[in-house]
Amino acid sequence: MAIYTFTASNQTDFVTKLLANVTAEGWVVESNSATAKVLRVPAGGFVALLIDGVNVEMQAFRSFDPGRAISDQVGAIKTPVGGYKLPRLPLHDQAFQVWLSVSERRLAGVCRISNSYHSFYLGLLLPFANTESYPFPCFAGGSGDADLWSSTSVQACAYPWYGGTSRPSQVCLPGGGWQAVAKSGGSDTLDFKPTYSSDYGYVWPFDGGVGGLGKTLAGDNVIYNAMIVSGSPATGEGTDDGLWLGYLDGIFACSNAGASAESVITIDSVDFLLVPNVYRGAQYYAFRLA
Repeated sequence: MAIYTFTASNQTDFVTKLLANVTAEGWVVESNSATAKVLRVPAGGFVALLIDGVNVEMQAFRSFDPGRAISDQVGAIKTPVGGYKLPRLPLHDQAFQVWLSVSERRLAGVCRISNSYHSFYLGLLLPFANTESYPFPCFAGGSGDADLWSSTSVQACAYPWYGGTSRPSQVCLPGGGWQAVAKSGGSDTLDFKPTYSSDYGYVWPFDGGVGGLGKTLAGDNVIYNAMIVSGSPATGEGTDDGLWLGYLDGIFACSNAGASAESVITIDSVDFLLVPNVYRGAQYYAFRLA
């Protein structure tokens, strides 16, 4: 896993530098048009960055046919009229700071634009099943319904906290279909519990559990893997038990007590960056820096 930090002069420079960094880590640019960048994931599958003005939308599919439109790729995230739209990363036409993590499975990062932090994850989970049982354990997530980097709506929400009602994160299920990783309700407090539904997936322990996380008696930090759970329950279980799919690679929950933006915590000699939930000064997740 490689970590890159850089300043992007604008949204175009961000995409240019991201492509340069991921190709240095073995990713392959299969298509590079003005509006769509298709990347082959070294561990399997394809993802796409779709340019939408100053913003970037995220798409993914198991195979890529250059003769088809992006939306028509087999296994792509569906965006029916009146339904969910693609996960989106809001950017800016002026300079901003970027933390980018690239592995053979996924790319993830944070863009600090003024006092807002826009996070993204695009690629494979660390799944709880083998490839035969779960061929494409892919996840795409951004900043929810934020139209602009400066949005302060409740639905402008980083992907560990679901993010939005029209542009939630999406996870590919073992059967090949996509499910929204979304929440129902307007609250965005640390202890807000979503209305569990078979229609949605959720991220544990961000489904209301972060507010209760603490530190050790010695005051040391403890982290918890962010786990994607499908609301489609396992046999005999309820929707709040769900079907455990896998971990978000390099993304963790931690105690928010005393946390501050961009502070670094160290656990077992590994550094983690504390990242705010977009504009919120009291909600953080931990982003691995190694």
